[in-house]
Amino acid sequence: MRRAVEIIGSIVGLGLFLLAHAGKIANFLGIFSIPSDLKDALIVLSQVPTLISWGALLVGLFCVGYLIHDSDWHRPIIAGIKTRAVRMDPSQIIIGGLAVIIIGVLIGAAMVGIGLWQQSKPAVPSSMTQQVPPRPTTATNIIPQLLPDTDDGIIKWSRGYILSASGSSDAPIKIFGFQATGQNESDEFVEPLAGIIRSEITGRQFPILVNDNGALVSPEGYGIPARHQFQIGAKLSEIGMSTVEFLRDFGRLTFEFRYGSHVYTKRFSPEELEAEVRRTEIDLRPKPIHGATGVRKRETPKQ
Repeated sequence: MRRAVEIIGSIVGLGLFLLAHAGKIANFLGIFSIPSDLKDALIVLSQVPTLISWGALLVGLFCVGYLIHDSDWHRPIIAGIKTRAVRMDPSQIIIGGLAVIIIGVLIGAAMVGIGLWQQSKPAVPSSMTQQVPPRPTTATNIIPQLLPDTDDGIIKWSRGYILSASGSSDAPIKIFGFQATGQNESDEFVEPLAGIIRSEITGRQFPILVNDNGALVSPEGYGIPARHQFQIGAKLSEIGMSTVEFLRDFGRLTFEFRYGSHVYTKRFSPEELEAEVRRTEIDLRPKPIHGATGVRKRETPKQ
């Protein structure tokens, strides 16, 4: 019975810790081609509180230690140590090993805590920080139609970025919200307006706002004139989220926009959002262009 408890405790404790952090590990290693069902499960497990996951790790390590002790796997090592000139009490070795493990776990927890604290700090404004720039559509650079015209509504959506983000080559990418541009293709003034952005992971909803001369305001009382273009947005974070945090909390996203009596709905899959995050990162961190053109320093002739 004791052996079964040790095995189950080891598997559950270590397994829960690894699964709770599997999403971050995959993002860090650049592993994005994960089956959708497995990815959904990892996203749900990433919601496990940090204290619980690290507590599970401690329980798992404790069970592993007792499993090794009860299985006599440590005896050959202790026997080898006994043959050496320096004699040590086996109990001291076991206690010392457990102390090293606990110290390692505490150091790891401190590093994770520091990392989470750094991510939660507000982004420092910088003159190098730039919003995602518009890019022309060319044969080699096709901007995806993330809001397709799949219904018979009079609002048609433009190609472009759906993530409101900032960053630079030497600053982390921060995602602040959702954005979209559309056009009223009818000859009528369209009202009322309303909408939401909903995370299908956390269940949180964020209201859609409309752009009035550069300011995002509530759509109540607003409408879209005939044949006019308009912009909308939703504030998902005041201080900005890292790409890992965004995919963790908004890996499945639903966009609903109501105008008049019509409702436009788009459900974004994890694959679409991951691709959009990668595209945003690449365009906010452009790679230097190397070529034969450019300025050169004057060569001073040798005397």
